[in-house]
Amino acid sequence: RGVLDVRELPMPEPGPYDALCRTTFGAICAGTDTHVIDGTFGPDRYPAIIGHETIGEVIVVGSAVTAYAPGDLVTRVAVPPSPNGEYELAWGGMAEYAVARDHRALARDGHAESSWRAARVNQVIRTRRLPARQMPIFITWRETYSYTRRLGVVPGCRVLISGSGANGLAIAAMARLLGAAEVALVGSPHRLSEAGRAGASVAVSYTQEAAVGDLVDEWRASVDILVDATGIRHSLDRLLPAIANDGIVGVYGLDDAGKYAIDPTRAPSFRFLDPGYEEAEAHDAIEQAIDDGLLDAGIWIDEDSTFGWGTIRDAYGAARDRSLIKPVIDLRSPL
Repeated sequence: RGVLDVRELPMPEPGPYDALCRTTFGAICAGTDTHVIDGTFGPDRYPAIIGHETIGEVIVVGSAVTAYAPGDLVTRVAVPPSPNGEYELAWGGMAEYAVARDHRALARDGHAESSWRAARVNQVIRTRRLPARQMPIFITWRETYSYTRRLGVVPGCRVLISGSGANGLAIAAMARLLGAAEVALVGSPHRLSEAGRAGASVAVSYTQEAAVGDLVDEWRASVDILVDATGIRHSLDRLLPAIANDGIVGVYGLDDAGKYAIDPTRAPSFRFLDPGYEEAEAHDAIEQAIDDGLLDAGIWIDEDSTFGWGTIRDAYGAARDRSLIKPVIDLRSPL
């Protein structure tokens, strides 16, 4: 806890329903990975293998596997649980080798849903319009598409977002993809351009009180969906007057998980909704959006900044100080 280290572990031993993968690239989720390192979110015991935004190339398939073939690129691959308690999993994707479970084969063969439901995150990427180093953004896009749709974003609605990190920008993009008529975002002064590229029709710096106040006055009682993508307690208070009567408020961020607070007196009436998300239900829609040229991974992933195992601490530093939206690690690089 509190220490980021690279360690040698045995090669994963895949079972009959598993595909052994050589990982390609992994992206850092500042909203979860850094909290896991700090011990404020995630496993109760350490050491733990972090990372849930990894892509793996299938190299060997188990005897019962039918969904994967060698050469397939699969999302959310991870190291299997430790058989002897040597390590915990905080998703377990940041490794040289990992496995993907064939959830379809497990369901087909009558195994309990509890044994395969979580493995639905392992989906084959068919599109080739996304460069390999940008493929980890699939995970962020799937999560936020599912969340935004479940939250109730529909064609013609008005959406207001607090936060301009990877998730805030992605929620803006997914709201547009789902047909929102207008999307406003209050975020970092350094991310206003990216917010516009992602789909925000209005982007305001959270440091500019007057500009935020003007936005709230202009959009007063007209916002259908208000989302906090930071999870910082009370960060929505000044935006609540913009919510329409019986509008929906959602919190996606984790910064103050367990102690989040909001002042309900700032709005006459709203509904708080925590719909969760299901990545598998969004996979096909995201692939189609990529093929249609509707999503630009370059907003999130800097083409000139790829890290390796030797510079992994720099990558997590860039996630912490927000100098990069989504740092990417080449997991094929030398140790």
